[in-house]
Amino acid sequence: MRVPVPGVIQTNTSDMLDQPGPILDPTGVPSAEMTLRARLLLLALACLGVWIMGSGAGILAANRWAAAGEVDTGPMIAIWLVALVATATMTIGAVLAVRGWVIVPLEAMTERARRMMAGEAAEMKIDAAAEFRDLADAVDAMTSTISKQRDTALRARESVEQNALLAFHVRRDLETALGEFPLGWTVAAGLRSAEGVVAGDCYEISLIGPSTISLVVIDIAGHGAAHAIAAMKCKELLRVALRAGRQPGDAITWLYDQRAIEEGFLTAFVALVDTDRGLCHYANAGHPPPKLVTPTAVTELMPTGPLLGPIDARWATASAEIVPGSTLAMYTDGIIEARSAGGGFYGEERLVSTLQASAEDTAAPIATAILDDLGAFTGELRLADDATLIVVCRAGPPTLAEVGP
Repeated sequence: MRVPVPGVIQTNTSDMLDQPGPILDPTGVPSAEMTLRARLLLLALACLGVWIMGSGAGILAANRWAAAGEVDTGPMIAIWLVALVATATMTIGAVLAVRGWVIVPLEAMTERARRMMAGEAAEMKIDAAAEFRDLADAVDAMTSTISKQRDTALRARESVEQNALLAFHVRRDLETALGEFPLGWTVAAGLRSAEGVVAGDCYEISLIGPSTISLVVIDIAGHGAAHAIAAMKCKELLRVALRAGRQPGDAITWLYDQRAIEEGFLTAFVALVDTDRGLCHYANAGHPPPKLVTPTAVTELMPTGPLLGPIDARWATASAEIVPGSTLAMYTDGIIEARSAGGGFYGEERLVSTLQASAEDTAAPIATAILDDLGAFTGELRLADDATLIVVCRAGPPTLAEVGP
């Protein structure tokens, strides 16, 4: 079953960079320090003022000399030269000021950023205008957050590596080893997890008598090591209940009474197959209905009770006949809800079609055909949920060629 993936810590750098500069001190009094914006504005006004005064003085002198009828251009040229020198001086001063206020701080921040990229423990703090200090503080805060997230990821990876051996042991216990079954009966199973090597699905297949096969499929909400251990615990309790002689419905009810699931929920399909009589006694706790494909029909083994969770409930036992030449397929919703690259679901119809298309009367080739078809359908996409499959086949009557003359 799919559950919402836990979120990770996210850092919104734009929130940090959009914070206003320290125009006010903690007491609310305007700061005596000029911001970069104010410095550049005053510089521009000063340059404009010098240009206006120089131009105005030249124009006034020219007008006065023209009114007096004087033609000596020496003083006028001198005034224009003074204005030109003043303007040039202010321009050079403006360039130097912009370099000191903007270019030098940016070069210092770039140099510190390169040192930080090289792995040095450098800070972005610089002695510059308030806007640059705000930017430096925001970069330092972002770097600190990224460093903490990196350390958390490293610790998580180390934890996974340290628990890898445990994970493989859990996976081995989730996939039950299959043995020899009564003549004419075969069973095959497969499990593909959506996360790593440990799934939230598990199954149990065993002989609890000379002619009785017990089948258990569990799909617990979620996947990962914690859910896998909970699923394994429930599987063991159901196996104990079945071996104690309980019918499938009573076994699930007994599992609920043990309070094995403290939180969340699971679905389960539990069955006892009487190979002598060809009967399947089962209980379905909200699980996707298994498909019983006979030579003439397809039957769904519907739920006999709700899914198992915190709500008090009881589960009944139902029966179905497995005639010669039939195939019973039990699965989790990770198979029918698998998606293709185009977004479509694998679905129950495709599962049934694959079952009906198989000419085999043994379980292993049919299980392989379904899982291969699932892989071809999903392509390179990773499964969104754990996928578990159990196939039980009862061979049909022998043909004339098999009986011989």
